[in-house]
Amino acid sequence: MAWKYKQEYVADGDVVEPSEWRVNINETVSELNGFLDTDNIKKDSIRRDIIQRDSFTRVYTNDLTPNNSYVFNHEGAGWITQAKKVFNNDAFSTTMSFEPVGVGSVPSSIDASLENMPRVTFTPDQDGLLICEFSGWVQWLKQQTNPDDLEDPIVVRDSGHEYAYFAKQQRYFKSLNAYILCSMWRLTVNGQSVAESGPLGNEYQSHPVYLCGATPILKNKETVVRLEGQFLWYSAGSDDSIQASSFSPKKVDNSKVSYRRDCSLNSPQLLVTYRKR
Repeated sequence: MAWKYKQEYVADGDVVEPSEWRVNINETVSELNGFLDTDNIKKDSIRRDIIQRDSFTRVYTNDLTPNNSYVFNHEGAGWITQAKKVFNNDAFSTTMSFEPVGVGSVPSSIDASLENMPRVTFTPDQDGLLICEFSGWVQWLKQQTNPDDLEDPIVVRDSGHEYAYFAKQQRYFKSLNAYILCSMWRLTVNGQSVAESGPLGNEYQSHPVYLCGATPILKNKETVVRLEGQFLWYSAGSDDSIQASSFSPKKVDNSKVSYRRDCSLNSPQLLVTYRKR
């Protein structure tokens, strides 16, 4: 047993009250009340073969099929938990390049219905600590499939690999007040954010995303871990933002072509480690 020391010292002639005695007793009782460690357990006395699986830690994950990708065309506002899914044949490519729909073709390879983005749901049998990790990579696509950006909703127009950057012409300092098309990603546990990326611009056609956060959880309370995404126009100069779903600036040389472009999330992997108390 570990060395334990008195917290309250009493000498002959002192006037005491009961709490001082309880503090000293609790110092010893705490060692036996769920705080066992190497001071209490003999080395090698607990063997691996006598420990039941998931006794201390359990790992949950979403569907880790690397070929599943999600495509966003800026129709949804705020934090998004559902998106259109597409099968990506280039998931194992080292070039981080992905085009789910051929330019000028009908987007038939994209599911019409919305599907849940990576999520994990379980009910813990003990209080504990939850460690959440997400990894994937984002690509800004050449296509535009938002109906508001198309003359004909069936045709997918190629916006090229141009930097989605728009400066309002009525401003005196156009560069300072320019807006950049950005994505944001976060992990939530029961609706509370535990990790958030902040605005990630489209300066690069592709870039990785990694999120990690931890939070305590309670016994017998359903726990839901979600990946959520958001798309917006962000101005670093004014620290202002506009939802991408509500703002579609058009190119000067062609008033019918928007600066908006679809975005894809590829190889999404959500790992949730539940450490029991």
